[in-house]
Amino acid sequence: MKTRLWKALWITVVCGVIGATPATAKPITFYVAPDGDDESAGTRATPFATLGRARDAVRELKKAGPLQEPVTVELRGGVYRVGKTIEFTSEDSGTEDAPITYAASGKEKPVVSGGRTIGGWRKGDGKLWQTTVADVKDGRWYFHQLFVNGQRRTRARTPNHGFLYTEGILAPFNRAKWWNNDILAKRGFVFRDDDIRRWRNFNDALIVIYHSWTTSMHFITELDETQRTVRLAPMSRWPIGYWWEWNTRYHVENIPEALDEPGEWYLDRATGVLSYWPMPGENMRTAEVVAPVVSQTLVAFKGVPDEKRYIGHLRFVGISFQHTDCHLAPDMPLDEQGAIERKPLIAAEGLRHAVFENCEIAHAGENGLWLDSGCADNVVRRCHIHDLGGSAVFVGAKAWRDKTELRVERNVVDNCFIHDGSRMFLGSQGVWIGRSSDNRVTHNEISDFHHLGISVGHSWGYAPSTARRNLIAFNHVHHICNGYFSDGGGIYTLGISPGTIIANNIVRDVVPTPQMPVGGTGIYHDEGSTGILVESNIVHRVGAGAYNQHYGRENIARNNIFAFGGSNTITCCRVEEHLSFTFEGNIAVSSAGQMTSDHYSPLKCKTDFRRNLYWDTSGKEPLFSGVSFADWQRTGRDRDSRIADPQFRDAARGDFRLKKTSPAFAMGFRPIDAAAVGLYGDAAWVNAPKKIKRAPLPVLPPLPPAPPPRPFREDYESVATGKQPDGFHLSPDDRPELMCVTEEAAAGGKKSLKFTEAANLKYGFQPHLFFTTRPYTNGVIRFACDILNSAEHPSECFVGLRDYTQKKFEYREGPSLVLRADGTLVAGGKPLVKLPLGKWIHLDIRLDLSSPPPQPYRLAVTVAGERARVFDSLPCLHSEFSQLTWFGFSSSGKPGAVFYVDNILLERTR
Repeated sequence: MKTRLWKALWITVVCGVIGATPATAKPITFYVAPDGDDESAGTRATPFATLGRARDAVRELKKAGPLQEPVTVELRGGVYRVGKTIEFTSEDSGTEDAPITYAASGKEKPVVSGGRTIGGWRKGDGKLWQTTVADVKDGRWYFHQLFVNGQRRTRARTPNHGFLYTEGILAPFNRAKWWNNDILAKRGFVFRDDDIRRWRNFNDALIVIYHSWTTSMHFITELDETQRTVRLAPMSRWPIGYWWEWNTRYHVENIPEALDEPGEWYLDRATGVLSYWPMPGENMRTAEVVAPVVSQTLVAFKGVPDEKRYIGHLRFVGISFQHTDCHLAPDMPLDEQGAIERKPLIAAEGLRHAVFENCEIAHAGENGLWLDSGCADNVVRRCHIHDLGGSAVFVGAKAWRDKTELRVERNVVDNCFIHDGSRMFLGSQGVWIGRSSDNRVTHNEISDFHHLGISVGHSWGYAPSTARRNLIAFNHVHHICNGYFSDGGGIYTLGISPGTIIANNIVRDVVPTPQMPVGGTGIYHDEGSTGILVESNIVHRVGAGAYNQHYGRENIARNNIFAFGGSNTITCCRVEEHLSFTFEGNIAVSSAGQMTSDHYSPLKCKTDFRRNLYWDTSGKEPLFSGVSFADWQRTGRDRDSRIADPQFRDAARGDFRLKKTSPAFAMGFRPIDAAAVGLYGDAAWVNAPKKIKRAPLPVLPPLPPAPPPRPFREDYESVATGKQPDGFHLSPDDRPELMCVTEEAAAGGKKSLKFTEAANLKYGFQPHLFFTTRPYTNGVIRFACDILNSAEHPSECFVGLRDYTQKKFEYREGPSLVLRADGTLVAGGKPLVKLPLGKWIHLDIRLDLSSPPPQPYRLAVTVAGERARVFDSLPCLHSEFSQLTWFGFSSSGKPGAVFYVDNILLERTR
């Protein structure tokens, strides 16, 4: 009876609205309340219970004809719990004259939650409280996030703070071909001691590995506690050990044995028992505990831009969207830059002319909001976006969108407080603009992300991109990287972005990981950044490089303040033929005595420096890429620049206002209004960031010492014929016919590695193969191999051991052997013996590194079937040679010359 009555009332309402003429039509409002009823009419007195029902009511309203007036859905305060994604399609659109608004009632706070409250807590062992979650026990539910009294809690992990460190890689790999998914090092690593064990519920353990700018997450598939090796799924995008062969950082979570401090929790999949160690002062009898039911996306706008079926003219005002889970499984996507492989709490495709205002997005398992393909002319304003598993706001597509209907453009992210992301997927950022143009990111407060504050472009190199004319202005970006990553920064660009402007921002407190202190930059132009203006920004207290360009073209940095950029205030990494950047009218201040990088030197790049003011707080003249200011000027740079105190009000406290007597004014510097940066509006909103309480970054113990090198053996028997062996560096790396495994000859077994000379190679030492190892610094080292120099087409074969711990591309040569085409064996330029061609020769080197250099070595030479010939006290080529990090082979014979290598061995014998 009740249902029929409400339906009759509903038909009356709809017919009255649709039947009205434009002159008589009135705005219509539907009402929703947590204690409402979806079978009711949606009036103030009889509200709906869910947002989805109100959406359907608007759909039904539109079926009778086009809307004549705006429609409002008013949500009363309280929590609306949903169990699946709420979807909007093109049939939910408003129009320019009749937009549809979903808004909070007055100053009330409606919360749309994808979570479920968990009660029934009982005292467990020790400090733990426990409850049994029936749906978990029955296999219907499992979650990876937990929130207590509105705060995210930590899933049990080890170590509680800081990292574990790998001991080594599973197998050598070719770094030049890191993208090859056959690399074994993408599937596991060698661990130290008993850092990984067969814990209880071992299959649910999650290993989180820290690469240079991403983290990858893995489940354990195989564990060998004797060899201390672990195999993982899914594989990592980057080889584990690509950045650091040993001491790659990781932690392990979701194991019951790690539940050992307040704020940690563990969910037992088999028993359904949820265990939690309360924070001080928490009362588990009254605490609100929420776990997410909805995975990844809470609200989805599913337009079909390919077919021009857009969703338009919707407004969301004053609504909080909370609680989603993340997807973790052995088949989950590989780690990508910026956590772009992860899904948002609010996902939009084909959304246009929509507004999110005064909304909250919080407690997301993955990312926050994504305006993807076909999204245009949307506004995100005065929103509070925080506590995110990954990144906050995405604008644009990660791939090329050339079709007009798919383009993402003219979107605005303004006056938003965006903070505390990277809670699960650490390589993430506050705001990301991908292949998208004419967007405005302005007046936002962005903090506490572990990779980037703002990212613009997402296109590697100089390939065409649809990222143009984006404005990044008046944002306050701070507390980025936070000791987790070094290859990150405050504001980051990637690819060509003509017309893009980065202006009037403050970037500060970018802290790199101590493992790689050269990083954590302020403004960072990465691969191919082109046509970008950086103007009137204040960048200070960053790791290394307040202004840093990896490589790019014709960027301009003008009228900025770059201060306290770590060891180097200004850097330029790649030398290119075109103009990399212009640096003009800036104030640059250092405290380390070095203004521009020595290694990543703007002196080596094509750069234009002019009209800049420099100062080092020590009062001493700073160095410019290792040279004096006068020598720097002699290169044609900074001829109209000077070194003088810019006279800041209080730079140590972050006050970079200039005193009236500053010499910068006479040089044309325009004051930067720091007070105009960041949030605007009422005092409560503007001062909200001041309420954030940050714990100091943990002081990490020193890195573990480098483990001893692992013995190396290669007989090529496990490598397919015609293929190249993994783990070696090959030059050239695109000519497999020059170095490949063959069955034509073998010293033992059936296979060896064949070298074949060719004409017109770039370098005389090609083809060339080498292997890098952890340093051998002491003990007796043995290196051995078998070589067969062709009798028909003999080559000039080089075999050498080196130390590459000197400056980049510099080395010290130890034992250095050449087997000439006439069979003569030469050691350090001295002929030793003539050997037969066409026979296997066994070379065995013993080198004692226990004493200071110079140290002679012993060489034993054995022709197959003959007795060994021993040569004692042979000198190393360089008398300073003291450790071994490299061995290699090369050919410098005539085209068509051939030699074979087999049974390579490198080990410490004592």
